[in-house]
Amino acid sequence: MKIIKNQPFEVCKERSYVNCISQGLSHGTENVGFVWKNLWPVFVLNLFVNFPVSLFLWVAIAVLMPKWSEMGYVPRMTWKDQWPVAWKAFCRMLPLLGVSIFVASLCFAAFYLIGLSASLVHWAVFGGVALLMFVFLIPFEWVKLQLLYSDKSVRKCFAEYKVGLRNFSKLFSFYLLLGMMVLLVLAIASVPLVVQMLVLQQVNVAEANGDIALVPWYFWLLFFLSSVIATAVMFYVQVLFSHAEYLFWGCISASEKSRESVEEIPA
Repeated sequence: MKIIKNQPFEVCKERSYVNCISQGLSHGTENVGFVWKNLWPVFVLNLFVNFPVSLFLWVAIAVLMPKWSEMGYVPRMTWKDQWPVAWKAFCRMLPLLGVSIFVASLCFAAFYLIGLSASLVHWAVFGGVALLMFVFLIPFEWVKLQLLYSDKSVRKCFAEYKVGLRNFSKLFSFYLLLGMMVLLVLAIASVPLVVQMLVLQQVNVAEANGDIALVPWYFWLLFFLSSVIATAVMFYVQVLFSHAEYLFWGCISASEKSRESVEEIPA
């Protein structure tokens, strides 16, 4: 599929997950400037308030994707027009966030309890349960995409879990490949920040031992600049990620429509 700039295109079209990633990276790079013009205030706020704003920023980027498919580019939108749509999408994501937190809490609690016993059998059981949890969560990625991009109710989006199970291999392959690429880029971009955090840790250890440890005044300026760079790279990655995810949502949606059409044909 070739996407022509400034012309609408069909999202719900069958394509490979590799093609979704390739197209997403290509067109995300073209549109990152337009996305920035819409969301730079949220980006600035994200420098000072991390998790909730970062989650909202990711959702706000995602809701721009339908505009991209309708117009062939990401239009300039006023915050007054964009805020209600982004906030509605953010609220739709909260139940799924609750499920993720609940599952993560169970895993951490089990990890802590097994760590107290240090039994090899218990660790083996924990590994098996963690694997089952992972398999359980993968189809929720499809629920997430439905919450973001479809007009279905939250209840019906969660009912789409079975569609996620049916497309488990596609979801796993897509997020494995894209996730590895994202982690590599973020790891490289975060090196200066991680090094500086390690320096601060050593300073705190030295002070706790009664030693005098001072850092130069410009260290904090460099620390702030490293944080800005890491956050900017994360923003860029989020834009590329959203483009790829949107195309992938269209890919599975088209595949499911084709499947339903075949099932409706009388034998």
